[in-house]
Order: sequence, then structure tokens, then C-alpha cells
Amino acid sequence: PTDGSSSESLLDNTIENVDAVIIIPGIMGSRLYASKTLLTDGVLIHEGEQIWDPMPDSILDAAKFFSKFSLIDNNIVNVHKPIVNNIELNEYGANNTFEVLYKAIYDEFYTESRDIILYEYDWRQDPYETACELDSYITKQGYADVAFVAHSMGGIVTAQYISTGENQRNKVSLNVTVGTPYLGSENAALTCLGVNVNEDAINSFFSENLKIDLNLEYDFNIRFNKIVCNLPSIYALLVPEYSFKPYISYQNSSDEMIACQTYADTIKVISEFNQNEWDEEVYSQIVLNQHNLFNETGVVTDMVNSYYIVVTEKNTLDNINLYLNEETYEIESLITNGFTSGDGTVSEYSATAGGSLDADRIFYKHDLKNMSSKHSDLVNGN
Repeated sequence: PTDGSSSESLLDNTIENVDAVIIIPGIMGSRLYASKTLLTDGVLIHEGEQIWDPMPDSILDAAKFFSKFSLIDNNIVNVHKPIVNNIELNEYGANNTFEVLYKAIYDEFYTESRDIILYEYDWRQDPYETACELDSYITKQGYADVAFVAHSMGGIVTAQYISTGENQRNKVSLNVTVGTPYLGSENAALTCLGVNVNEDAINSFFSENLKIDLNLEYDFNIRFNKIVCNLPSIYALLVPEYSFKPYISYQNSSDEMIACQTYADTIKVISEFNQNEWDEEVYSQIVLNQHNLFNETGVVTDMVNSYYIVVTEKNTLDNINLYLNEETYEIESLITNGFTSGDGTVSEYSATAGGSLDADRIFYKHDLKNMSSKHSDLVNGN
């Protein structure tokens, strides 16, 4: 922070009377399981079988990827129940992402009167719905005073919780978010365009533009696109209208590159590409709920005791050029040709809500020891 304060005592000074420290994963950070046995895509999936851990680096090489992911699409899913005061497990969240963080917080802050919780949830749904479920969980457990430690979209969940009302805000002694995309992620647009590009790929192509031919692996792109456009969480991570900056350009019939200067134009391009899969009803509800996140001064998290961990050291997608087929004028390829500071997924601009967050409450990763600069690994350090 600009006031020179240390992160060492951040939790110590604020959670003395807290009933629970609740860790909230980001999108795809919670484990999902098949709720019944069925045959899909010729693959037998058994009831209780885990169908979600994060995507492998090359999802085209994952034999059961689509058979499992189609269960996600069809809502045949159970979520792992919250982990409460347990340091003897083999896995904490999808791909065991939260083991180090969970055990570190437990060792430091667990008491007989304070629970340490990893709150896994259905990351497919609108973060607003997850916030409502979190509210019910906190009420059911009888917690009057909580601290949140949230990664990525988990910070959108806690922001939605904070926006719910004064009763909820009065229960939050501390809200710490790590790499949260308050202003969305340009990578979500790539996902809606049927493209899966991991952080390493984007970073490795920083100096030479990454070109993606949407006709390659056509069957994969179509199937991937169909699934993700049924996930409300993907719509929730698109860059919102608040403090909007243009990030998509497209080639017109005269071969000129035209920038989408407004939020409405940008959504029009993305939705037209997905005209067969785009769910306008889901999108409209997401936009209504996104308005909950902002007030006159910025993000609603400024209404409680909030701190933010932000990364600036990774090349992060900032601009997408779409190229059209000369005959059909349908989008056939795209080039990621603009990058900015961030963590490879969330830009500094988004993580600081366009600079509207209190600078004295922002911790930059380069000032913190044992923390990765990569978005998905931010919670793997101490």
C-alpha cells in the first residue's frame, strides 16, 4: 500500500472477533461431481465421479473431457460440500489449488471459536446466485462476524454478498480479494468466441501476435462454444459497461479494422458470433445483477473493510482483432494483438476497478513474498 503498511498483520488486526474465515474460490476452482450414472458421448460416467478439475493444458488430449463437460452443460452435477476445520484431506478445491492457503490460514487463525472454511460452489452459475447461497450458509451456521479471502471470481461473489444489504455488510469484518476481475476479463470474450487460450500461451506469444484459426479443430470449437454459452458465469466475466474500454476490433467489407467503441457494439459482435448459442435471457439477468457491484464511488466492496491483492507482472490480453471470411463475412480467425499489465488473465485495470479502488488498500504482488504472478497460481503461495 502507498501508506507503507505491512501485509504481515492484515488478518491479525481485524479478525479478533471473527466467527469464521471463509475462502471463496474463483471460476472453475470448485469440484463438481456426477449426480447420477449415465452414458454420454459413448463414455460411462458413474454417480459420484468427479467431472470437474481444471482443464488440462491441452484439452484436445483429454479423452473424457467432453463426456464429462457435457454433464456440466446438462446440470447433472453435485458440488463438494464446504471444508470446515479439516487439514487431513487429500484435496482442497479443484486440482488441490487451495491446500497451501487453507492450511496456512488454519495454522495461523483457527481457534475453538473460529472456523476456517473452504466454500466450494457451483461456479457455472451467476455469482449473484452464489452470493445468495453464501448468505444462507452464513445464516444457517449462525455466524455473526466473518472474514472473506476470495480468489478471482470469488471476489465478485463476495462483492455481490456485500451488495445484498446492511445486515450482510455488518457481518463482514474483512474482505480480501486476490486477482478479482471487477471489470471483467477480455479472456472471457475469447471463451465466448469458442477459444481456449491458457495464460502461458498468451504470454509466450506476447512479442508476436497469437493468431487463432477458428476453422481449425472445428468440431472442438463448436462443442466448446455450445457449452460455455450455457454458463452464466462466463457472461458475468465479460467486460461490463461500467468504466468500459474498447477491446475488440473487426474487419469490415472494405478490409478496414473497425474498433467497437461502445459496450453495446462489443456485445453485439460477440452475440452475433454466437447467434445459435447466445442466451439473451441469461445475459440480460447477468447485466442487471452486475449493476449491484457498483455505487457512486466505485465498487461496493468499499462499504466494508476491504483489501485487494493485484498483480502487474504478466502480459495480459487487452485487445482482440476479428477477421472475416472474404465470401461469407463470418468470423474465421482472430488475433490477440494487445497486451497490458496484469496476471495473465485479469488486467491491473480490471483488478483495481479502473483505478477507483482506494490505493492505500491495494497490495501489489511484487511486494509480497512466496506468491506466483500467474492468475491461477496466486493462491498457491503463502
